[in-house]
Amino acid sequence: MKYFFTGILFISTLCAGIAQSLAMTKRINAQDVYLRTPKPFLLDSIEMDLPSEGTLWSKFDGYTRVSKGDVITLATHLSPQWQTNDGNVSTYALDSTHFQKTFSHSRTWKVEAGKQKIFAMAHNWTDRLGTGYADVTGSMTVVFIPDEEGVNSQNGLGFYIYPFDFKTPERVIKSFEVPPGDDKYFCVSYDGSHFGLAGDRIDYQFSTDTLWSSDLPHKELGFTSIYNSRNISMQTCFERDANSTHLYLLGNKTAGNLNTKENAVYSNLVFHDSAYDISRFESFVNLNDTVVGSFDYKADVKGKLLIRTTGSASAANEGSLIMGLTQGANAQLLDTAIVMQSYSVAYEKEYFSFSRLVDVVPGMVPFHVIAKRSGSSSDLLVSGEIFYQFFPDAIVSSVEEAIGVQAVSIYPNPGNQVLNIAAESGHVFSKMSVFIFDTHGKMWMEDHGVETGEMQLNVSKLPAALYHVVVQGDGKYSTHNYIHE
Repeated sequence: MKYFFTGILFISTLCAGIAQSLAMTKRINAQDVYLRTPKPFLLDSIEMDLPSEGTLWSKFDGYTRVSKGDVITLATHLSPQWQTNDGNVSTYALDSTHFQKTFSHSRTWKVEAGKQKIFAMAHNWTDRLGTGYADVTGSMTVVFIPDEEGVNSQNGLGFYIYPFDFKTPERVIKSFEVPPGDDKYFCVSYDGSHFGLAGDRIDYQFSTDTLWSSDLPHKELGFTSIYNSRNISMQTCFERDANSTHLYLLGNKTAGNLNTKENAVYSNLVFHDSAYDISRFESFVNLNDTVVGSFDYKADVKGKLLIRTTGSASAANEGSLIMGLTQGANAQLLDTAIVMQSYSVAYEKEYFSFSRLVDVVPGMVPFHVIAKRSGSSSDLLVSGEIFYQFFPDAIVSSVEEAIGVQAVSIYPNPGNQVLNIAAESGHVFSKMSVFIFDTHGKMWMEDHGVETGEMQLNVSKLPAALYHVVVQGDGKYSTHNYIHE
């Protein structure tokens, strides 16, 4: 018995050492913090122990309450020190009725193996008309994607353009080289801060062509004399084409001085090629909880679902919008994601973006984006997109599952033709299922057996890469890394 408990303790220690999640999230709730400091105020951080080289994707979003006249900038970064042009999102209190604003900041970095810490920061340095105090409520989500040869895991780019002009009504603001990948589609998510002059109205669109297309979705921004910085969040997917190697951010000015050179953009763009689906929604909301968007997700194994929601809201008069995400049969607004104000005809639309990383277990789960309006009884139009990715649990995180891991082996590893899955010590499962995922969460193979202690899978058609082999037997899961050469 002594050796039994010693073994359990050893397994517990081992699991504590290796159970480093590749996708983590933290809620941030900083109330009445003073941001007029020499250095940025550190709101929170997430630390990861990375197993290999790869890419870190970080998203920091939420809403702020700012005193009248103050401008605060927010960012996420690998360093606790403020970096040039990292504060690409800002919130500004125009007056006493416009003190709550949303923000969204996304970044990617190429990183090496080892411990890495990601920081969420805020700073009040632009205007000093207010008190310098603010509330910041939101979340920071970080996902690690290991490098794989010939596969686009995730690539991002931050860029700043000033000035750019509209000597013609439509033009290319920025072109991007599309990273290579094997998936049929590639997707892009975008958070940007755009500047314009009073009276300007500019439409923005992503396209694989340099010409504006009325068939593609676009976003509109209007500018006033006191509101010349506007935030945009958008995401969309494109089918891969051998002849389409670039993506273009297009601008189309429909009002204002078409010859001005005083426009500017500071933005972050992230490519993905592991999108499971993207769904769009458009709905009017009032004072009651309203389901504006829904989707069902069926998971075959345990993991995490990354859900990104972007969109815009517009109304004929001022008011506020509250939005959140809920899962299961309960379609009530329990998780407040954003609070927005500043709705009027002069401001055209307000844009939002929020992400949620949720745990999922095998089975079908419905998800709902819920919204309601406050401050006015008139309806408010909300439209946007929901984009989600699945990340299977790549390593065990409990003693019970660790014991299950010891009972199953896979071989040969590395391999390229046949993969053998065998229960050790002659154990026979009442039912054994095997799932093979790539590191993006895409399932490549699935097989099931009844009362079996071993299975053989023909893996000869798998592309060369690192895979996660998930074995389910008698209600327990074990996950193994498999290298296909």
